[in-house]
This record gives sequence, C-alpha cells and structure tokens, in this order.
Amino acid sequence: MVRWIGLTTVVTHTAIATSLVFICFNSLHRPDVATAATIVGAFFAFGILRLHPGQALLAALPYFLLDEILLAASRPQDFVPYSCVTLIALGAGLIVAWTLDRTSRDSYRQRRIIEAQRKEIERERDRADDLLYNVLPAAIAERLKKDPARIAEHFQAVTVLFADIAGFTPLSAEMSPQDLVSALDEVFTAFDEIAQRHGLEKIKTIGDAYMAVGGVPMPRPDHAQAVARMALDMRDLMERQRFLGTRQLRMRIGIHTGPAVAGVIGRKKFIYDLWGDTVNTASRMESHGAPGEIQVSDAARAALGDAFVFEERGVSEIKGKGPMHTWWLKGTALGQDR
Repeated sequence: MVRWIGLTTVVTHTAIATSLVFICFNSLHRPDVATAATIVGAFFAFGILRLHPGQALLAALPYFLLDEILLAASRPQDFVPYSCVTLIALGAGLIVAWTLDRTSRDSYRQRRIIEAQRKEIERERDRADDLLYNVLPAAIAERLKKDPARIAEHFQAVTVLFADIAGFTPLSAEMSPQDLVSALDEVFTAFDEIAQRHGLEKIKTIGDAYMAVGGVPMPRPDHAQAVARMALDMRDLMERQRFLGTRQLRMRIGIHTGPAVAGVIGRKKFIYDLWGDTVNTASRMESHGAPGEIQVSDAARAALGDAFVFEERGVSEIKGKGPMHTWWLKGTALGQDR
C-alpha cells in the first residue's frame, strides 16, 4: 500500500512537471523561465513533497531531461550555462531530500526509542506499585506515594485477631523445608482470601502465626463483627479442609477490641504494623486459647453484641495480664448472615 502511494505520487508529480515545462516553453519561449520552472519543480519534489530521495529523483529527472531537450533545440548557445544551473539545482535537491529523509528517519527512530523507554518506565512503575500494594494497605500506599513522610495514626477502637496453628512446631520438625513452606503458603493464602472478603487488613505472619485487624487503616463501625466473621470462617476452613495431604490442622484464635497505634516503619523494606496493649491482649487470647476454639475478651464480647453466640469460659490467668474473664465465640446468632 505504501509503495503504491509513493509510485502514484511520483507519476502525478512527473506529469505535472512535464506539463509545466511545455507551458513555459510554448507560451513564453524563454529558456530562463523553463529552467526556473525546472528548479522549482525539483525543489518541489525534493523538499516540499518530502519524497524518498530515489522517488524524488524519479519525479524530477523527466522534468530535467525535457528541459534539456527543449533548451538544446531552441537555444543551443545557452545549453551549457543553463544545464549547469539545473544540474546544480538537481544535486542540491538530492542533498535536501537525503537530509530531510535522514532527519525524518532519525526522528522516527528516536520517537520509537523514547516510546519504548516510556512504556518500560510505566511497566516498572506498575510493577513497583503492585509490590507496594501487596506490602501495604491501599490507602497507606497511596499516601506514601504522595508524601513519603512518616505515617503514624492512633485509632480509638480496632479489633485485632491472632491465629496460630496448634502443634505446628513439633509437626514442622517432621517436614522437609519445601513441605513446610508449601503448607504455610497454602494456609495463609486461604486466610488472605478470607480477610479480603471481609474487608480486613492482614498485618503480618510470624512463623505459623497470622495477624489481622479490623478498623485499620480506614475506621469502620463494624470492625469487631467483621473480625468475628473472619475468625469463624478460618475455623470452619481448618475443620473441613485437609492440608499437607490428608492432615487436619487446628487453629487457636484470639480476638480483642481496643485502641491501637498503626504506622509504617522502615525506609527500604516497608512494613505496616500495629502497636499497643490491644495487640498484646489479642496475642494472649490466642496463646491461652484452645485448639479449634476462638477466645475473645470481655471488650470484644461487648463490641460484638447479640449478633453472635458465645460460651462463657470464665476467669483465666493470662500471662502478663492477670485474671481475665473471657468467652468462646461459637457462631453467629440465628438469622445473622456470616
């Protein structure tokens, strides 16, 4: 298609140029006018049409040859000087055409390089953004991109969940490193999907322990209910699904509600973390719980209200906290969706 367009341009220009020579010669009978027309036609082909140098030469050459024939027939005494002028014009036109073509090609290659670099920069930026969003909550990642200043916030009420695989330490001693990592990846990936479904934030994993929170980084009034539903889904998943081939794993899960401080630490390896007594208490709820059970504090029980079913555990001695009254979360109340 491109070659056909170029050929059409050459033929059209040649016909116009030939007609122009005939008009100049037959009407004016002046070789200088015909030569001037030849020069104008040549620069038109080489400079204005911006043809390829070869195509421009094909367009201008008949123009030049016809002018030379007419000049030799009508004014042989002026043939040499006028021929020199037209030859110089033809050569200059070729130089102009070659320069324009080279500049155009260089410009095109430069644009291609710049476009390729721009796309590569965009791909790298998207890859960096994906990594950032995988490490940090979306709202925190956006804030960090706009302003790299330290992020630290106090939340008056959040609900923290800790979960731990019961008996995993002796179990891991029997497993190969590949099987150990594969098992944890399978379990925690399933937990990540549950957290995402309930709109909660996974904070981190420590060994075989999993930590998530509701009400951070965006406050929400139902943070305790969302965390409770996640805990029930986690417990049910471990009861019905077999991991490590045919082995059933059981979780100890602890939940506590209260104030906390959240923020980003690190400069090269970012981590979004949570601090405060609420975090410590939730961890104690898990570590002093029982396999297959979800232990909640009085504060969490009060925040959950009557939408869930509880079994009173009573007062237990909690390390670092002393005697605490706690509950087992059993399920949702009748008529409540999970």
